[in-house]
Amino acid sequence: MIRRAVRKAVAIVLMVPIGAAAAFADSIYYQKEKDGTIRLTNAPEGSGYHTYLTTGHYSPSAEVSGEYSNHIRSAASESGVDPNLVKAVISAESNFDPRAISPKGARGLMQLMPSTASRFGVKDIFDPAQNISGGARYLRYLLDLFGGDLVLALAAYNAGEKIVQNNRGVPNYRETRDYVDRVLTRYGRPALGARTRSSKQSGKAPAARKSPIYRTVSGDGALVFSDSPIPKPVQD
Repeated sequence: MIRRAVRKAVAIVLMVPIGAAAAFADSIYYQKEKDGTIRLTNAPEGSGYHTYLTTGHYSPSAEVSGEYSNHIRSAASESGVDPNLVKAVISAESNFDPRAISPKGARGLMQLMPSTASRFGVKDIFDPAQNISGGARYLRYLLDLFGGDLVLALAAYNAGEKIVQNNRGVPNYRETRDYVDRVLTRYGRPALGARTRSSKQSGKAPAARKSPIYRTVSGDGALVFSDSPIPKPVQD
């Protein structure tokens, strides 16, 4: 069972066997305590925890089926996000239409704006593989930016990261809240309207975690979490 990593001047890492983590699917949570301790757990006790979707513990063969499933699994594996989350975003964004264009100019399966596509290395925005890969990388970026908070990451995917940061939570835009609800529902999670309306449970978490948690895979196949960058796989 995953429990905690303590954040101090010198990084202390938490290592979790990938096989064990995969058994718990996407259920790793974090909480930052008053003394600076960052607690990671797959069994949160009480309120105040946020979902931390970590890289590496989703199997490339995670169960996802249907159209573009091979592209979804590949992109999700590369970016370290749940392929079922990628699929839920595609469903909400374009309903699996690779030629979709929104009134605001977002394009393709994951409805990337041209500037976002360029930012994440997408050369052909209408190519399904490239579009999904770029969208998955953008999701990974947003999850890291907002401390693994899924609701804030989805709100930023729709409204823009700066708006969510400035608002310090989900903006009170009908379009954005409806979008977050659609993705959460298709992902099998409670929608915003079904959550207890506390500041943390309704997407009013801190806009971005200033001290990110870094992760890698060690030589023996364990996930490694640290509060400092890990330049190469950790060897025991």
